[in-house]
Amino acid sequence: MSQTIESWKANAKEWIHIVHTNSIPSRAITNPAIMATVLQSCHGKSVLDLGCGEGWLCRALQKEGLRTFGIDGTWDLIEAAKKQGLSDSFECLSFEEIIAWSKKKITYPLLDQLANQPFDGLIFNFCLYGDVDSEALLRAVQPLVRQDGKVYIQTLHPLAMLAMGLRYESQWMADAWKGLPGNFTNGHPWYARTLQDWMLLFRNSGFQLQQLLEPQGKELNQPSSIIFVLSSLPK
Repeated sequence: MSQTIESWKANAKEWIHIVHTNSIPSRAITNPAIMATVLQSCHGKSVLDLGCGEGWLCRALQKEGLRTFGIDGTWDLIEAAKKQGLSDSFECLSFEEIIAWSKKKITYPLLDQLANQPFDGLIFNFCLYGDVDSEALLRAVQPLVRQDGKVYIQTLHPLAMLAMGLRYESQWMADAWKGLPGNFTNGHPWYARTLQDWMLLFRNSGFQLQQLLEPQGKELNQPSSIIFVLSSLPK
């Protein structure tokens, strides 16, 4: 994921700008969708937002009474999140570091602390970009969520591949920034999956699907995203 991190470092300020100016129309659908899904099905008080960006979701969920913590691999985004409040609720940490911690290749006291008091919900909101490393990451975060907790994944809908003129098959897309407003540079790839391959990923990672949602605006003829709600497989 190093190319992804480098791309986000290069584009952090531009991303913060378009988020704060509400420049991405689809977020008017996808933001409320992930909020509502978490609030309706997370039957607890604590949520970990992995790939939290500049922290908008953490702030929004905290206003609804949840205890939140955000982790992101881009320091400029974490710094922006801290400046907007909840300064003790964000940490700069890459997904690679979380995977290494889970395999005991590195020590990270904060993750040990979070694992000792696992969260009721874990969120990945448009931040699972890889192929095999996504399985490693989902396995790595299992200690951070309660056995009866939920994992929420919002991502590109598989049908978007057809809308882009691509074959319906799991594949690398060259530039995750393509199609977004803003002056983004140094693009990074995004691994798009078929629905079947998402199900396979969840099973191989130790999770099972509890709910599937397809947020869609009234004026659109296809879903704006897909949301998966997962629970741990029985041990």
